[in-house]
Amino acid sequence: MFPVKRVMRGVPIPLLQEYLTSPSINIGADLPWQYLTNNRHDVTQLWECLSTANESTSRDIVQAFSDIDELADEHGLQVILDAANAIAGGNDVLLAAFEKMQGFHEKVFWVWRKHEPVFNLAQKYAMADNVTTNRWHTTGRLPGRDEPNVSDEALLGLQAAISGLYKARGEGPNCIVDKPETRNGELCLFVTQEGHVDLQKGFNDHHQFEHKPFRVAYEIVFRFHLTDRTLEVFHSKGNAEIIKACQIYFAKYLLEIDVINLSEQRPKYDLIPLRDRNVQLSLEPEDGVVEVRIRALCLQLIGAQRHELTLRSKGKAGARDVYDFLEALLSGQNMPFTSFELTRVTMQLVFRATGTKTRKPTRTFDITPTACSLRASPKDEVAKILLKRWKINVSATINEDAGSGRPIDGQTFIPV
Repeated sequence: MFPVKRVMRGVPIPLLQEYLTSPSINIGADLPWQYLTNNRHDVTQLWECLSTANESTSRDIVQAFSDIDELADEHGLQVILDAANAIAGGNDVLLAAFEKMQGFHEKVFWVWRKHEPVFNLAQKYAMADNVTTNRWHTTGRLPGRDEPNVSDEALLGLQAAISGLYKARGEGPNCIVDKPETRNGELCLFVTQEGHVDLQKGFNDHHQFEHKPFRVAYEIVFRFHLTDRTLEVFHSKGNAEIIKACQIYFAKYLLEIDVINLSEQRPKYDLIPLRDRNVQLSLEPEDGVVEVRIRALCLQLIGAQRHELTLRSKGKAGARDVYDFLEALLSGQNMPFTSFELTRVTMQLVFRATGTKTRKPTRTFDITPTACSLRASPKDEVAKILLKRWKINVSATINEDAGSGRPIDGQTFIPV
């Protein structure tokens, strides 16, 4: 259980003691806590302590620590701050507390213990952010209300419509639409099925292999961009019929419109300039970016679409070291770069350190010819500006006529 041990090594002993000896867990009371540290030997002692808990408690601890570990990075802290901002209207309390803490695991563990609603919402945000870009289905610009109707009546209407669709398809119990959340200019809605959870494979205390309940599984996620008025829909199984129906239901109940533009507005990115290791990626002081790194190149042999080759640099590798790896590999195979198509690039922006901090924050993201993993955080907005400046993002501006209720070229409107 590597996530559990990573948490135990990253969280101060007093915090672990407070949790494990609490009445709800009640293990480790006989451990010499005052002498324990986060070294490997003592963490092994803590890990062995879990064996004294009953199966249900042990499973809960492993699940909680796994959830904490998943958020214990820069992106995880950002979604936590976003969640705090959504719930409390600000994140100053968390930022002040984080200044006194050391690592990612300590910060996330503290939020989990002291601000559980923030932690739970951050998990939702992280889940949506981790969905690969090709699994989101995006409409054209939608007309209708200036602000989506998120009244109880509208949400219950949406919930009833989705539940009716699932029942008509013979796919299980009612669906539940969670409370809507607004994050960085996006209205987010998460939909679950009653009693539906992800399952995790593993062995129980009797050494029998079984599937254990893991966490709530989100069946459908909506993201409505309040500025450009496009709707993204994710469905766990990628069913086109359900996705199309959900687009229609959202338009009917939340935007109160009679027609919906279901044409997908696919962005367009030109990766050809990035084939050149000497490509000029200009920066201005106001960008706040001090370095641009190419972290990975994904290549596809022309004429062989089922196979890809990904080259990735890690750690302290130089900004363009991945090109050295590529040149060495291709020269060894006596194959020219022109035999390959560049299908994905991973870029990393290094931002200027702020205040008294010495660590420079980074933002890593993927680009394909039709998608980009950037969202709507402040760092992401800077990255979007740079991609336009570098002429990598060559997408056409969304046609304003798409919001007029009139079909336009390349777009399909259907009645709701």
